[in-house]
Amino acid sequence: MRLFIIGKTGDGKTTLGKALAGECNIPHIEASEWVKARFGRSVDSFPSREEYVAAITAFSIAELAKKPAACVEYLAMHHDLDRPCVISGIRNPRDFMHLFRSEKDIAICLTRPGGEPGTVFEEGVEIIGTYLAYLAKTRLIGGQRFKQVFTISYKPCDRTRIATMEEVLPSIAEAVASDSRTNQDIHSFVHADLPLPLDLMVGEEFFYDMDPDHEGEFVPARAFALACYKGSVPTFTVRTFDGSVFSYLPPDAVGSPEVPHCGDLVLSRKELVYHDCPSEKFVLICHRELKGGVNAFFKERRIWLTGQYLFTVDWYEGNDLLHCIHLENGQFAFLPHHKVKFKDGTRDFKQFKKMRSTWSVGTSDPGI
Repeated sequence: MRLFIIGKTGDGKTTLGKALAGECNIPHIEASEWVKARFGRSVDSFPSREEYVAAITAFSIAELAKKPAACVEYLAMHHDLDRPCVISGIRNPRDFMHLFRSEKDIAICLTRPGGEPGTVFEEGVEIIGTYLAYLAKTRLIGGQRFKQVFTISYKPCDRTRIATMEEVLPSIAEAVASDSRTNQDIHSFVHADLPLPLDLMVGEEFFYDMDPDHEGEFVPARAFALACYKGSVPTFTVRTFDGSVFSYLPPDAVGSPEVPHCGDLVLSRKELVYHDCPSEKFVLICHRELKGGVNAFFKERRIWLTGQYLFTVDWYEGNDLLHCIHLENGQFAFLPHHKVKFKDGTRDFKQFKKMRSTWSVGTSDPGI
């Protein structure tokens, strides 16, 4: 599922696009990247913004006349459009028709009462809006109810207010939650697809049965699934970029591309994973409320590390769960509630005790 932000100049497409990308933890892509890269001049090099807009518009028309698919080809070359992302600023109906998948994607149409078209491309926004309205009216989505078009209308002076995002996020959250590709909340056995693939580096020795001759080398790969074998740590399944697939990789085998060597701090497998998988039956889910920065505590070293919440693994039969955290040193940890403070919470813990009671209608309450 991808999110498309449609609107005219000055409607706040980039502002909302970046906010939604951050909220959903997915990349933000500006459709105008292609022409800005070719034009080669910034707005600061012109006497006024109006002159810059006029010049880059004329340049865009000339370029598209020579190569109509210039925008689509540029985006496909520079971004992985098969993965969830936010794309803002498409105003060419041809580009939108090529990119938008009505059975999967979400379109958010920004409208500004009283706004007037500023360039010829603004007329394309009207055409895109008409097309989306047609899809919503006819529900030509394989017989399914069409809910993927949201329209936000606001006053010009309020176009960047946070309420704009708050108005649309609940509807988007509902659509994303109903999409099993981005928020899997069904019971799984042994294997489950990750909510979003993870680009990472894998220690090469793990591909060669821990041969020490390969230590210190790293292979780029994409983790797309998690496996839970009873008695083992949660393990990743990855695809390398030469097409090979390798499974049963423990968390200490992988690191983020930005910090493949884990900086000066390398945590052991025992530190990264609080306990082995108690069962092969589990639920893998990404909780929207927990997304964002976290502080994680590692008792053996008595240290705190910052990180980002990714998803939760819940072994529902045994009342055990671990949160997958992408740590600041590039490693991935699986930690319980009482080792993590979410939303960049304070670095301290109250002396809570684990709830061991069970609650049902048949449970007697001595206090009644």
